[in-house]
Amino acid sequence: MSTPGQPDVQSMYVQYQNAVRQLQMLEQQVDIYTNLLEQYRTNLETLNGLKDYPEDGEFIFPLSDMVHLKANFSGIKEVMVDVGSDYLLPTTFEDAVEKLETRIEQFENLLERFSKQKNELETIASGLQNQLNQFSRQ
Repeated sequence: MSTPGQPDVQSMYVQYQNAVRQLQMLEQQVDIYTNLLEQYRTNLETLNGLKDYPEDGEFIFPLSDMVHLKANFSGIKEVMVDVGSDYLLPTTFEDAVEKLETRIEQFENLLERFSKQKNELETIASGLQNQLNQFSRQ
């Protein structure tokens, strides 16, 4: 229990633990969305690379680490886009590129907000840790 005029150290410690847990959860979310962002960027880069590929060209497509498919490229008629739960919908090349660009922008904005939240939580946790350290020295 705290005495009048002094902060409650136990309450402060609980607040510190909560801030640390929130930081850990936020870092996990940042990792997940960073990975997804890289996947979207790779997909967009691949699509843009196919745009200029010659229609009569041949390419090798990896199915796994050990198996590759050799195929002839006959142009892009439609693109199959995953809309969730492994459900694919056909769409135009331009629409697929636009959706990827939009999603990339959304994830970049989200990661920017996460970065600001992380800075705020780090400041809070650091302040609480400093206060706790002061009380432990008394």
